[in-house]
Amino acid sequence: MRYDDDLAADSSAGNWQDIDAFLERTHRQTKQRITEELERIDKQLEKRNAIHNTIVTELESKIDWYTDRLEKLYKQSAGIPNGCDELKQQIADFYAELRTEQRQHWKDKQRLEADKRKLLRELTALNDSPAFERKNPPSTNDIR
Repeated sequence: MRYDDDLAADSSAGNWQDIDAFLERTHRQTKQRITEELERIDKQLEKRNAIHNTIVTELESKIDWYTDRLEKLYKQSAGIPNGCDELKQQIADFYAELRTEQRQHWKDKQRLEADKRKLLRELTALNDSPAFERKNPPSTNDIR
């Protein structure tokens, strides 16, 4: 009977080592996945900031151009020149488009930042918890 207990303990030790290895590998893979996702979010934030800056620069350039045109039109003629209302409307439209872009960019950035905070909390929780505490297999008494 002593032989059977030793055999059971030896086979359970191998199983626990397999379980330990599996848990450690899973823990490592989860950390890796979260880290990669955080990097992807950072790249998305950079990319979207660059796109946003390009759009804002283009809109501001159009606003400046139409404003300059309107000022020249006023200087060239006395009173209210023809085409003034169209230029004013065009400038107002560009300002509205600029505000819309700013709002959309802010919402998009907030969504990505929220995703990033959630992933950082998950990563912190993983870092705070050990991959697997038990390094020795349980004795046959622990199993029963």
